[in-house]
Amino acid sequence: MIEPFSQQTAQQRRLSEDWGFSSKSQGKRLLNKNGSFNIKRIGSSEWNALSLYQHLLAAPWWLFYLLVVVVFVGVNCFFALLYLAIGIESINGTNTGVWTTHFYQSFFFSVQTITTVGYGGMAPQSVAAGVVSSFEALTGVLGFALATGLLYGRFSRPSAKILFSQNAIIAPFEDGWSFQFRLANERSNQLVNLEANVIMSTLETVDNISKRRYYQIELTASRIFFFPLNWTIVHPITPESPLHGKTAADLEKLDAEFLVLIKGYDDSFAQEVYNPTSYKWNEIVWNARFVTPFYPSAAGDTIMDLGAINRYETVGRQA
Repeated sequence: MIEPFSQQTAQQRRLSEDWGFSSKSQGKRLLNKNGSFNIKRIGSSEWNALSLYQHLLAAPWWLFYLLVVVVFVGVNCFFALLYLAIGIESINGTNTGVWTTHFYQSFFFSVQTITTVGYGGMAPQSVAAGVVSSFEALTGVLGFALATGLLYGRFSRPSAKILFSQNAIIAPFEDGWSFQFRLANERSNQLVNLEANVIMSTLETVDNISKRRYYQIELTASRIFFFPLNWTIVHPITPESPLHGKTAADLEKLDAEFLVLIKGYDDSFAQEVYNPTSYKWNEIVWNARFVTPFYPSAAGDTIMDLGAINRYETVGRQA
């Protein structure tokens, strides 16, 4: 039977504070598997250039390159139309013909101007064309400086690439049971002084009001100094644990979610990096044990198999 939160001790209640998600938060999950918050903001009435810059830094690579191409083509089309409005005869080295011929000549003259390539085949020969091409050259210098800064910012931004096991497990531990998941560094860089924080979130209905509760999960080891292999995070299910006496059906009823935050020092960037994720109640495998993902080679080296980070085996006894 699930113990009502209203009957828990004062110490336990101190552990069920907000943690930043509010007691009224509901929905599919609080934290997505990739570490992003499952929150969508609406109602903003103010355009924020810094916010746009942050979005461009955080956007997927394919979207970033697509935006660069779209903006590049769009700007050149805009200036090509300006040259057409002035007249194709204002650009030296062009040929007269149909409208499409004039447009592609204007477009490629715009590309040469904005990139400052200047092959020498075409050049402005009127005051109006010279003014537009001068403004376009300035636009190109500023635009490419901005794009270069964004590209450098994306490459230089410190970020951890930690591989988490797809599932958490309820596994034997000493004379009882434990909640476990594990992680490994997917990159070859050095991460040191890692720290783990795990919070259990539950949704309970009291007096017909649904409220979120949050509990700090105590770990056998919340910090390690070196991270060359995998790290198995273990929470013993003792009588003081919020998981004590709970079954899979209980966790489903409570809509339980385990919020994970891993913090460490990245030697490559000389900065602290963070990697969050979460496990929902339906991502927990009961009565299982992780399979060791590393082994010694014939040459005496230790081989870490990242593909085995998710492997587990079932155990005989039942939790």
